[in-house]
Amino acid sequence: MYFAIRDDDTSFFTKPEDLEKAYDFLQEGCVSLSVIPFGVRVHKETSPYSQEFENIPATEEKCISDNKELVEYLKKGIKSGRYSIMLHGFSHRYKQVGGKWLPEMLWKDADRLSEEVRLGKEVLQKTFGVEPTVFVAPSNRIDAKGVAAIEKYDMNFSGTIWKEIDRKIDLYYIKNYFHRTYFHFRYKMPYSGIYCFKSHKELYAHAITTLEKMKKIYSVCKKKNLPFIVYTHYWDLNQNPEKKEVLKELYAFCLADGCSTGSIESYFNAR
Repeated sequence: MYFAIRDDDTSFFTKPEDLEKAYDFLQEGCVSLSVIPFGVRVHKETSPYSQEFENIPATEEKCISDNKELVEYLKKGIKSGRYSIMLHGFSHRYKQVGGKWLPEMLWKDADRLSEEVRLGKEVLQKTFGVEPTVFVAPSNRIDAKGVAAIEKYDMNFSGTIWKEIDRKIDLYYIKNYFHRTYFHFRYKMPYSGIYCFKSHKELYAHAITTLEKMKKIYSVCKKKNLPFIVYTHYWDLNQNPEKKEVLKELYAFCLADGCSTGSIESYFNAR
């Protein structure tokens, strides 16, 4: 059985010590980092980052390559196998539409999304010397135009089909949608394996809740021979010690049960 951790929101505003603090319990394996190439400091109406950046305007986009200390830290982590790099949107900027905050993969148009996926992937590749092959959408929300953009640049997706119609309607979508619906009804949880679409694959990641609930999800994954992927945010682990303790205990539990562990990219590539 395969276990992996996805951590979202690494950006220009991330400090190496923040990641070190969040994952000081990690003894083996890899954290798959969802990296924002041109991050903004404020997400919706709050900032998850250090107060030392408060002088930077809320919507100013900062390229991750300008944080030299972080880049060198991550390069070493990639080389040692501690971290891997995935593309997490472009700026993670939200926009209010009709009184609701929408994540960037929903409010931006198709041409803009396509260009930003291209540029974001290029920046991460030049900055870290590795090609990102997995896309993670801010707030886990994406629709047909966003999927078309990641397919154009040969990327897989860490996420899942949403409740409404959010993909191009074809036989792949119909088959996956009904399978997802059946599995959720039968097991009271999302399907955790890979869904294959025409030009990309998708793999679900579970949000961390209580240890008891996570172990129940794990037991279903083990029974059905599915990977167990969890996602979190380093800043949330640092701000909420109880959530970090759940992840720490879950990590130890999975390894003690004989799980192999690695990056999300590695799991995609092996299938």
